[in-house]
Amino acid sequence: MSQHLLSPSPRLLVVEDDDLLRETLCSLLRRENYVVDEAATGSAALNLLSLHDYNTVILDLVLPEPHIQGTEVLWWIKADFPNLPVIAFSGRARNDVVLKTIELGVDSFLLKYLTDYNILLDIVRKCVHKDKLTNNISKYLQDEGEYFVIRGISSDMHIYVMQFAMFFEVYLWRFKGIRARVSILSDGNNVKVKFESDAPQERIFQLFSQYLSLAEHAVPTDTLFEIPVSQNDRRVLTQQLANQLSNFTTSISQAFYLFKTEEKGAAPSRENAEYSLNISNVIRGLQVRPRDYEYERLSKEANAASARAAGLMMKNDIIPAGNELLAFCQKYGMDEIGIQITALLNRYHRAANAHLRGFSTPADYDKELNNILNVFIFEVIPAVERYPKTRRA
Repeated sequence: MSQHLLSPSPRLLVVEDDDLLRETLCSLLRRENYVVDEAATGSAALNLLSLHDYNTVILDLVLPEPHIQGTEVLWWIKADFPNLPVIAFSGRARNDVVLKTIELGVDSFLLKYLTDYNILLDIVRKCVHKDKLTNNISKYLQDEGEYFVIRGISSDMHIYVMQFAMFFEVYLWRFKGIRARVSILSDGNNVKVKFESDAPQERIFQLFSQYLSLAEHAVPTDTLFEIPVSQNDRRVLTQQLANQLSNFTTSISQAFYLFKTEEKGAAPSRENAEYSLNISNVIRGLQVRPRDYEYERLSKEANAASARAAGLMMKNDIIPAGNELLAFCQKYGMDEIGIQITALLNRYHRAANAHLRGFSTPADYDKELNNILNVFIFEVIPAVERYPKTRRA
């Protein structure tokens, strides 16, 4: 990295191909006394990054050059400037792109058309000052702390729910006086949300459930504040909250509507349109659950036993592989699978003895061994891996 002198004021780089939006963002940030450089393409951004030192980068993920998209710029930044905060700023990035930015270490993720500019300024300030609340999205560490699991949503809706959880961080601070760090992971059809705070976890969970329910109702003006707030700030903050919730409900309804339409491969239907406008149905479909430690422990144990058995089978060590799976089944009372494993091991003993004594040809032995392995790989191991889910259900 070349050595450049930092400006007295924090220096930002805005990478955005929409000219009007880029000009608006830069104007907003300059009014806050930031020095702002701008780029419309990934190559222009990389050039500026080689010339100047920045305090924060605001990065659009979908850029006009096919070979230098936002994820490529992010990779380059995190490889050469690992301590430089990056705010991903995008309109309709695919879920796999969002996940890629998380893997690469993005510091925050904001939606172009859902984010209140005051929220953007808050996030920029935290990034510039390296506030511990910067990491709204982080690579998830499942073994640390407690988290919510928000279930039953399509991948097209993940980004809106993740943004909603990030708004909640600001809500805790401004309305409840609680400092919390929110970490989020989009995982399959679930979104995992973790809160790190000095406040009791049960209190955070209760407030998050209440906050989620606000999307169905008008925002009350008197009961939300638990810290002293001036009348003017109370009015402004309440209006901002109402706007955020309104934008969220509209966006997630449209995402649900579009997803259902694309899923069916047909033109928009009246049924879908009516359902998408009923945000209560969508919100009620988001099941918020606390972390299930027993399920996680059992899943790890089942997956570890399956992995060890599969590794042994790759070396044709059938007996130790079968015993590995059998021990798990006996421990958790999986009698039916245990009987199947015992029968397979007996089959293997008979086939091996016949082969050693010359009672069967090498081709017959190989065929029987292959049949036994197929049952283990396609029936027994999947049954062991599914067990934690069937037990929880």
